[in-house]
Amino acid sequence: MTTDHRTIRRRRMKELPLIIAVIAIGGWLGLQPPKSHLERVEEAAELFDAGDRAASLRILEEVLASDPGFARAHIERARIALVDGEPETAESHLRSATEADPQSAEAWGSLGMFLFQTHRVDEAGTALERAIAVDRLDAQNYALLGQVLELRGQIADAHPHFEQARRLEPGVPLYWLLEARIQWKRFDPARARTALAGAKASAERPFDAAELKLLREIEEDLEIWPEGPPNHPGIPTPPPNGDGH
Repeated sequence: MTTDHRTIRRRRMKELPLIIAVIAIGGWLGLQPPKSHLERVEEAAELFDAGDRAASLRILEEVLASDPGFARAHIERARIALVDGEPETAESHLRSATEADPQSAEAWGSLGMFLFQTHRVDEAGTALERAIAVDRLDAQNYALLGQVLELRGQIADAHPHFEQARRLEPGVPLYWLLEARIQWKRFDPARARTALAGAKASAERPFDAAELKLLREIEEDLEIWPEGPPNHPGIPTPPPNGDGH
């Protein structure tokens, strides 16, 4: 016996409420598509920032158990380790991040910052150079690499990195202050004062404690040694004509 199209249509109409009910129940039960690893890591970061370390750590461990090579999870896990006072664990995760994704500027930059903060200047410089090679628009990496070069006594090489950081993010007082300090070390007090004025005029937020400390140090240096620093290792002697360029 054949079934005409009207009968089929009536049957489908009768089944429709059941289908809708099943879909609704699925939503009530939380049967949504699973979150991606990136979404879960972002959730973990938000939880950690909100003070829920345990929930954040649980998510990151689940992601890394599923995908040990997910660089972003290693970076967030390193952040928790640093807050927990576990620098060796943090370094291990940061190095795992760079190995998992050698083209991640965030991974190299995070490792560079960690190495800089733990006083391993040469290693920090190498990591930061890798970060900049991948992403030439991250002001923080330029500022950090500039400080690495400054610590090495490479004053002329450090200057363009501070200048680039300031150009990329002119609203950050620190970058102006770092440029002011390096200009003073280059025996160019006029440009140092211009950079100090720029820091005060262009800041998009109040100076933090570290920036205020650096500001006072530079102002004091300019007052005591208005033409540039006294001779120190790694700081060039001013040329006879007084031109620091």
